[in-house]
Amino acid sequence: MAAPRKVLRTHQVLELANLTKGTLYRFVRDNNFPQPIQLGPKLLGWFEDEVTAWLEARPRGLHSAEDAQRLRSVPRPTRVPA
Repeated sequence: MAAPRKVLRTHQVLELANLTKGTLYRFVRDNNFPQPIQLGPKLLGWFEDEVTAWLEARPRGLHSAEDAQRLRSVPRPTRVPA
């Protein structure tokens, strides 16, 4: 018999994925994140294995020297004295 899949609550997903609530729900709406399951009338959850797989599929770091150069060339905002 297979072990039951662990379900994460919203606050656990936010912490694990290092996302804001708004970003999480935008990703879900745009089908860029695993879809939640309804646990109650106002309670959502996500399967831990699906969230972990999503995280592992994310790109890591810079992909090329050109990416690094492009990021270095972006002008930084200047602070205006108050």
